Amino acid sequence: MDPTGSPTRRTVDPSPPPSGEERTLRLAQGAQDRSSDLELSLSRVTDGEARLTVSAGPGIDEPQTLTGSEGDALELENGYTITLDEVEDPPEDHEGVGNAGSVTVTVSPPE
Repeated sequence: MDPTGSPTRRTVDPSPPPSGEERTLRLAQGAQDRSSDLELSLSRVTDGEARLTVSAGPGIDEPQTLTGSEGDALELENGYTITLDEVEDPPEDHEGVGNAGSVTVTVSPPE
């Protein structure tokens, strides 16, 4: 309650300011994780190419899908960069088993 005795309303900002921290994540196919600022998931890995989805973060109103190969630096409209440090294809004998491929990415905030 505020000093007048009225209930106080608090709102949560769904897009907090960038933390300014670079973070490295390892994502398995089908997994979701959060860097300090962005929420990422790995949809698939095929022939050395990864498809990532950025579903939340500063300036992200709708999910953004990115595709790239090992060594690629993918820049988002909000200034963040996602570098694909390692892309690991699923084993040839995985027979459709989930979580077979994986990526290691570094998420860098805007400068």
